Amino acid sequence: MASGINGSIGIFDSGIGGLSLVESIHHELPNESIHYFADLKNLPYGEKTKEQVCEYSLVIAQHLKANGAKLIVIACSTASAVAANLLRAELEIPIVTVLNPFFQKEILNRTPNKKVGVVSTRLTHKSGMFQHWLQAANPNLEVHSLPASDLVDEISGGELATERMKELVQGSVASFIGKVDEIVLGCTHFNFVEDLFDEILPESVALSSAPIPTAKYVRHLLEECHALCKEGEGEVRVQASETDPIFEHFVTEHLEFVRS
Repeated sequence: MASGINGSIGIFDSGIGGLSLVESIHHELPNESIHYFADLKNLPYGEKTKEQVCEYSLVIAQHLKANGAKLIVIACSTASAVAANLLRAELEIPIVTVLNPFFQKEILNRTPNKKVGVVSTRLTHKSGMFQHWLQAANPNLEVHSLPASDLVDEISGGELATERMKELVQGSVASFIGKVDEIVLGCTHFNFVEDLFDEILPESVALSSAPIPTAKYVRHLLEECHALCKEGEGEVRVQASETDPIFEHFVTEHLEFVRS
């Protein structure tokens, strides 16, 4: 691991979604410094081509590594689907995606009937990423998938407690009800309206999201590599590829421990 114990945890996404992983990783590993990069200039990744997402991801990952990252988290399902192998080939540090073993285990343990619905972006849905990943662990798992790009756009607008938001969340899961016993949030943007999903879904349907299991997986990897920082107060830094008042307001409102 290139930067050792004193290196930072680099995290990136195309917008606000990855901030949910910043929050969970900071909570799980308060001694670790975190460097988050939001590629606002090129959002949303879910509507870009595979080639574009790979290009953006590599440039950002190289930037994070050059600034001391000892491990990089791809906090974006779309980039996890199409760019992770490229980053692993190009960079000599661990690359963690939302498709990690701890999240996979959580999903598999919450579906007694082995029927799962995944809500994601257009590109993630088209890639079949979640289906392949989950069925590789359990071929008997029935995986349904639907894109919810309008919901991604609404969350990116920064106003979460609106009637429009509630309608979009309801619409994103309506066709799953009665068919599955678990909903998986396949885009990190959706983590910020997880309470709305909980409110709308019947009690018989479980809800799984990436932030907490991913944070625990990052801890596991750092311990395994003897690179876990156990002392001091970690600094959380946020950068973006362009200025956006909505993004800055969102950071201020939701992540009080962050510095720009």
